[in-house]
Parts: sequence; C-alpha cells; structure tokens
Amino acid sequence: MIHESCVGIESGTVSFQPSGLQNQGVGRVVTSADKGVKRPCISLDDFLGDPLCVPCLIKMDIEGAEWLALQGAQRTLGQRKAPLAILLEVHPEEIGDLGGTVQGVRGLLERIGLEVHALTPNGLESLDSGKTYRFWWAESN
Repeated sequence: MIHESCVGIESGTVSFQPSGLQNQGVGRVVTSADKGVKRPCISLDDFLGDPLCVPCLIKMDIEGAEWLALQGAQRTLGQRKAPLAILLEVHPEEIGDLGGTVQGVRGLLERIGLEVHALTPNGLESLDSGKTYRFWWAESN
C-alpha cells in the first residue's frame, strides 16, 4: 500500500520542495514555507501506532529528513516488541538544513536500542573509524 505523505516529527503539514526535471527523486522537506508546497505529514509514531509487535525493516532515503522522521518515531520504535532494522541513506548537509546533525541521528538510533554500522561494499563497518559513510544499517540486538 502506498501512502502519499511526508514523515516528520509530528503529524500535520510541512513545506515540501518537489524535485526538478533533472532528478525526479530528490524532492525534500524544507524549513522555509516560501520554498515549497504544503504537503501532509505524519509521524511514524502516529502511522505505526502501538509499539511494533512484528519484525520490521524501514528503509529511509528522505534527503535529510531522517533526522525529523526518527524524532517522530521514538515512542513506537523504542518500545518495540519485535526485531527492527533500519537502512538509511545519510545526507549530512540536508540534515543540517533541518536543524540536526549526523551525530544526532546516530544518537537517536542508539537511544532506541539499535546498533548502528556503516553499510559498505565490504559489509558492515564501524562508524567510529572517522570516515564519512553514506549508508547506515541499524538493527536491534
């Protein structure tokens, strides 16, 4: 089932900047209302409802709004009763544009009890190596 909605800290509306003609997959949430169009938004806590009771895989490639989406998912994902894995594409500049940091995203994932690793062509690697990684894999123990 497809749900045409943005994901954020809370349910309501957000300003969304649609993608250009060159890359139709790079629309994104923006902080300035005059740069985008109003779109419906829902928190993952509201969307998922009760704590997860079945195994779940979440894929996030939302151009920096991972920071917002994870803040709006802490209750449901943090109180889960089943295994959880999240695959993220990390966009440091866009996360910063939305008031967050890469370290803040990692901290949110760890606070809800997930182990966070870099996902590389060679498999999982530690994020503590000092390198910047674009893809992360976070999973429950």
